[in-house]
Amino acid sequence: MWNVFFKLYLSTYLSIYPSIHPSIHPSIYTT
Repeated sequence: MWNVFFKLYLSTYLSIYPSIHPSIHPSIYTT
């Protein structure tokens, strides 16, 4: 159960965070 929650959180974080702070993670867009 904890693994599922962590996976969901991680995927949501990875999809939302770069959209909010693209200047902090430019590598995501240059790859």
